[in-house]
Amino acid sequence: MLVTSVASNAIIAIAYFSIAFSILVFLDRQKGKFQMGWILLLFSSFIFLCGTTHLIDILTVWYPAYWLQAWVCAATALVSIATAFVMWPIVTNISTRLGVQAKVLEMQTEIDALKVQLAEAQKTGST
Repeated sequence: MLVTSVASNAIIAIAYFSIAFSILVFLDRQKGKFQMGWILLLFSSFIFLCGTTHLIDILTVWYPAYWLQAWVCAATALVSIATAFVMWPIVTNISTRLGVQAKVLEMQTEIDALKVQLAEAQKTGST
């Protein structure tokens, strides 16, 4: 069980670090084009700290660094709650925008259909 636990925590940590790093690479490639880069930095920090908790779990198997584990968990908790707090308004805003865009497309389809009907009516009326 110990090998499974350590290996699982290591793989999870690697995955978390990879995701956090990929977000940073994305931001670097955008070179300021992404308007809300700060939220991705916060999200990347959250993911990095989650990975760090898994590394600390491995460490505490052999070395009782519970003080370090507590501090990393506290940092992860703070960044996690901050990320959750700022994500809700952003998700709501995006959902609202997508809803408006869908309504605009629906109305455009209706306008196009009415234009066709009007053209047919004018065509029939002129003959």
